[in-house]
Amino acid sequence: MIDRTACYVISCCVLGVIIALVGWYVYLKVKGTAGCEKFTSDYEVHEFPHFLTDEECEAVIALSKRRGLEPSRVYSKDADLLEPDMRVSEQVWLSDGDEAVIAAISKRAADLTKVPESHQEQLQVVHYDAGGKFTPHYDACDDKPEVCARLDERGGQRLATLLIYLNDDFEGGGTNFVKLNKTVVPEKGKAVLFYNVDPKNNNEIIRDSMHEGAPVKSGEKWIANKWVRVRPL
Repeated sequence: MIDRTACYVISCCVLGVIIALVGWYVYLKVKGTAGCEKFTSDYEVHEFPHFLTDEECEAVIALSKRRGLEPSRVYSKDADLLEPDMRVSEQVWLSDGDEAVIAAISKRAADLTKVPESHQEQLQVVHYDAGGKFTPHYDACDDKPEVCARLDERGGQRLATLLIYLNDDFEGGGTNFVKLNKTVVPEKGKAVLFYNVDPKNNNEIIRDSMHEGAPVKSGEKWIANKWVRVRPL
C-alpha cells in the first residue's frame, strides 16, 4: 500500500502540473499583447467573392462619375481635413434612393452583418489614381471622447466595415491589415467584412482592424465602403 507520504508527494506533483498548465494557458492568451491593447489573435477578415456582379460594379462607378467626386478628407475633432501625406483619393456619397443598385447593396450588407439598414451610413465610393493611397488607420475613432464626438454623435462608433472592390484592372492597391501581416487582393465584385470595435464593448477599438490602402502603382482603383454603426443613424 502507498503510505501517506507517498500520497502527499503524488498530490503535490499533480497540483504542480495543473498550476503549470493554467499558467501556460494564461501566458498564451496574453502573449503578444502590447500595453493595454486587446488580445485579438482570433480576429477574422471575411472575404465574399461575387458580392456584386460586374454590371453592378460598373453601374456604381458610372453613377459616381455622374454625381462628381471630391478630394477625400481625414476626420479630426472640428472638421474633415485634406491630408495628402495620409490619404490621396477622391470620393462621393450615394444614398439608397439614387439607384436600385445602391439600395440592393444596403440590403445585402444588412443580410450579411445581421444589423438593420437603419444602422448604415450612406455608401461611400472612393476613386484612386496611380499614386493614390490611404496609410494605416482605423475606421472607428481611436481618440478621446471629445475628439470622437462629432463622428459618433449619431449612431455611435463604426461597428463594422464592408469594403467592396468595384474593379481590379490596376497594379498595387491591396488592402493591408498591418497587425495581421495580411493583404487582401482586390477582385472585382468582392466584399471584405471586418469589425472595428468590440461588439460587447463599443468603446474598445479592435487593434487588429488597422489597415491601409496600399499605393496604386498603375491604373485606377475604385472601391465602395458601407459602414455599420452600433446604433441607428
